Amino acid sequence: MFAERTAGFTICSSDLRRALRRDDVAHRAIVEYLNTITASETGLAQSVRTIVRQLLPTGAATMEVIAAQFNLHPKTLQRRLADEGVTYAALVDDVRKEAAERYLRTTQISLSHLTRELGYAEQSVLTRSCRRWFGCGPAAYRKRLRPPAWRATRSTA
Repeated sequence: MFAERTAGFTICSSDLRRALRRDDVAHRAIVEYLNTITASETGLAQSVRTIVRQLLPTGAATMEVIAAQFNLHPKTLQRRLADEGVTYAALVDDVRKEAAERYLRTTQISLSHLTRELGYAEQSVLTRSCRRWFGCGPAAYRKRLRPPAWRATRSTA
């Protein structure tokens, strides 16, 4: 459905049961292509941020997985990020902070859903992170971000 506030897709359960096959040639070609267009133009840190942003909801945004996407050893990834003045942990934290702020400002998703979107296992971790980032819990931050007129129109809908 077009022009909707949410997006999604349907997957048949039979498709989810199908075995995945790894195509090493295609993987190598994609990694080489990504290295030429992303790491050289915007820096490795920005490329890693993009992949982390995509993988957070899956819970697979580990340094090992990200390094494999660039065909690097995790220690090499750490060194290259350090050369750009950032650590992997700080980069992930920053991506989570930006996503949390965006979701809290622009959506009505539940805090448990936001917890999953940010790749956290428990909502208490989200609450602690929001207190560190914004000085208050996620519900209070959401309320503070929303203009009174926006809240009034949402509550009458």
